[in-house]
Amino acid sequence: MGTGDNGGTVRADVVVLTALEVEYRAVRAHLEDPRPVQAERGAVFELGVFREGAGERRGSPSI
Repeated sequence: MGTGDNGGTVRADVVVLTALEVEYRAVRAHLEDPRPVQAERGAVFELGVFREGAGERRGSPSI
């Protein structure tokens, strides 16, 4: 995590693991451009971007 050539924007990759469907939906509602990904061993998760002020966080909610 740090600043690069992106104008001082901080970027961090995060994973959000939820136990309940209602939690999953709440987290997913905050993702921009959510897209499903299937991992090599069959796990399915979604990637998207959380934006907060000048920071950007790539998020992956999963249940």
